Amino acid sequence: MKRSILDLIALQNVDLRIRDLETRLKNIPAERAELVAEFEVVKKALAAAESQVKQTEMKIRTIEGEIEAAKAHLTDIRLRSPSIKKVAEYNAAMADIASTEKKISQLEDSEIEAMESLEKAKAGVERAARNYRATGRSVQKEVRDLDAFKETIRAELETRAAESAELEKKVAIATLPAYKRLLASGKGSPVGTVMPGGLCSNCSLKIPPMTLVEAKKGNLVSCDNCSHLVYDPNCTD
Repeated sequence: MKRSILDLIALQNVDLRIRDLETRLKNIPAERAELVAEFEVVKKALAAAESQVKQTEMKIRTIEGEIEAAKAHLTDIRLRSPSIKKVAEYNAAMADIASTEKKISQLEDSEIEAMESLEKAKAGVERAARNYRATGRSVQKEVRDLDAFKETIRAELETRAAESAELEKKVAIATLPAYKRLLASGKGSPVGTVMPGGLCSNCSLKIPPMTLVEAKKGNLVSCDNCSHLVYDPNCTD
């Protein structure tokens, strides 16, 4: 294989690595944002669980206040009932007592249910807090790893860019414009090979006979279908 093709392949290997690194670097902010979003989900879940506890505690206090008010009302009626002379007023007082006792019973049942809900809500806070702490540690580690990886990529990009610049000096000037155009397109490898059956490794279409003849001579040719540069890896020239 001609030295000119070997030099071009060496350049491509470095440039494709650079392209991969740049793509990886470009994706890091989105990956970081996903990690932060994941943490926000568990953070909101914890806040929601804590809010549920506060709401339930407030409900219990409200019920307790209503129970105290009902009991105070009941005590007042019972203190006044012996002095009531009229039958109708006395009957009304007795009905009020029965109604208030029933209300107190219902409120106490509601208080028990609310207390049970509070226990469940507190257990939910404990679970959410554990998840929050675990996710927080995991996310922080992954974010640190991503930031470190980003710096590693940048360092390698700098090294590879210098390597590419040196290799580019060895490539034929006439070949560089087409190569760089194909590289910039981001579609596959600028330089491909002639595969069995005379197919282009880039587009998988058959390369015309005359172009194949040139490739078999050891020359770098352009695929008539996709315009990518191709060479015959089996050529010994």
